Formats: sequence, structure tokens, C-alpha cells
Amino acid sequence: MKVVILTEGSRATGYGHLTRCLSIYQAFEEKGVESVLVAHCDDRGKEILQDVQLIGFNWLVELEKLYENIDGADLLIIDSYLAPEYIYLELSSRVTKAIYIDDYRRIEYPKGVIINGTLGAESFGFETNSHHELLLGAKYIPIRKEFWKTPIKKNRETVQDILITVGGHDKKNISFIVLDIMLHEFQDMSYTLVMGSGINNSSIYKYSKEKNIKILHSLATPSMLDLMLKCDVAISAAGQTLYELARVGVPTIAIGVVENQQNNLMGWVKNKFILDSLWFDDRDFNKKIISSFNSTMMKNHREIILKTMPTLVDGQGARRIVSYLLELNKNDIKTSKIG
Repeated sequence: MKVVILTEGSRATGYGHLTRCLSIYQAFEEKGVESVLVAHCDDRGKEILQDVQLIGFNWLVELEKLYENIDGADLLIIDSYLAPEYIYLELSSRVTKAIYIDDYRRIEYPKGVIINGTLGAESFGFETNSHHELLLGAKYIPIRKEFWKTPIKKNRETVQDILITVGGHDKKNISFIVLDIMLHEFQDMSYTLVMGSGINNSSIYKYSKEKNIKILHSLATPSMLDLMLKCDVAISAAGQTLYELARVGVPTIAIGVVENQQNNLMGWVKNKFILDSLWFDDRDFNKKIISSFNSTMMKNHREIILKTMPTLVDGQGARRIVSYLLELNKNDIKTSKIG
């Protein structure tokens, strides 16, 4: 059986695609099914994927090399914001079954399986038809294996430790803007700022001697999970990390950074994981983040988050996806033999 997972990830585009594709790779591995991950990624991306069978190159440009690597695949999973529709059409014609991970109905997908794990994706207007099988909603969000089963988090009476994580491509310096706001209003808190590798920012040196601030870089998944378990409130970009924070039950303030996070924010607000829809370029961003933090740090809110979110995001999305695809592949083989 040939399984190929195709994606991209870099400081320019973020690493959410890589982490969710990694989780699917891990779920295949758990089932004893070997897969290969083809990715256009930078050095940080390669660190994230260091434990997988990786073929790294710019497949958006080197199309012949891409086709060589995917030809004849039984299952091809594609997770991309960059690939144009014609590449999807060509890829789907070369494999037995194509699977598309989608966040906002980016293109008209060819025949195959569409997976959208965004909260509320069931109402995004995907049509049920003979060309597409649909796996929609939070039960199908793939998150890394360390989050499949997590320890039980405990809430303190008062908020002390704040985790700030805006991702590995913080071009707009949002991490330090947020840190400055929080330090001005909440001086007595302890702050842990997690940043991607390769960021050279003078603010790092500005805060390096502050006793209540830790600045960490490119943490491995177990270390990130440990921080989530220990912090009282998190401030995060509105991407893939939100699902991991919800899985652990961390009260969170989410900041929209790119337009395709709109659905994510709306879904989280509707499900009361986050209280406000914040965008980094909001006119009253300072006031909004302070107000949101004051509400998020309330004990009753934190208790509700801890009780409800690990059930809403149960960590089993990657396993569900792989189980479905393996059963689908088995049925395709049977149908082929009968024909």
C-alpha cells in the first residue's frame, strides 16, 4: 500500500500544515501503515518533521519530481494553501484516492475526500454529491500524537502564568506588542513567550534580564504540552495551536493574523472557547486584549473551559481520518476486484 502526504510549511506561511500532516503520518504509523511525507519546507519545518520519512523539495515548481513521487499512490493526502487547482486535478488523476485538507473552501476540489476540521464546518455549505466524501467538524481535526491523550490540567485559584505563542512566522512582531501591553497592565504575572527559530529581534535582548519573562524558541511538542499544562491563560494566534490549547483545556485569547483564520475565530467564539474575536490590526487592539484577558482570567470561565473543551476537541481526529481512509481503501480494492 502506497500512502503519500503532500504539504508545505515555512516562516512565510506558518507550520500548521506540517503539524497536522505529521499527526496523520503518526496515525498511519500507529496502524502499521508506512507513509511518506512530501513537503516544501524550510529548516524549521524539517525540525518539525525530523521523525518522518521526508522527501523535501519545492513540489509547487518541480512538478515532474512531484509526479514521480506520487504516481500510483493508493492514498494521496494534500494539505496546501498554495497549490493551484490544475495541480490538484493532475494529482487526483494519478492516484487511486485523493484526499484534500481544507480550511475555507479554497478551491473546487476534484473527486475525492474533503476534510475540514474547523469548528462548525458542517455548515460551511459543502454539497453532498457523488464526487466527494466529506469529513467535517472538530472530530476530524488532526493534532499531534502527544495530544491524543493528555494529563488532566488543574486550575489555580488565581492567574499567575501567561503563555504567549503567535507562531514561527511573527513578521508583524505581534508577540512583543502583546507582551508590552500585558506588562503595562499586569506587571505581577509571569510570562512565557514561545517563538519560532531564526527570529532576530532586539526585543529579545530588551526583556532577557526580566525575572518574570521567559523567551523560548522552537520547542519540541512534549515541551509545548508541558507549558500548556502549567500556564493559567494563553494568548495565541488563531491557527492550529488553538486546537491543542482546547484539547488541554487552556483558557485562551486568540488573535487573528491572516484572513483564512476567520472561520476558526467564528467557530471558537460560537463554542465559547474564546470570548472575543480579536485581530492584530483592530483599531482598539490594546483595550480589547486587556478586556478579553480580564474576562478570561475569571475562575468560573476557566473552570468551564477545562470541563468542556477537552471533550469538544478529543484529540482523536487523526486516528478517525486514518481509520476512515483505510476502510475506504479496503472497499476500493474490493470494488476493483469485483469489477
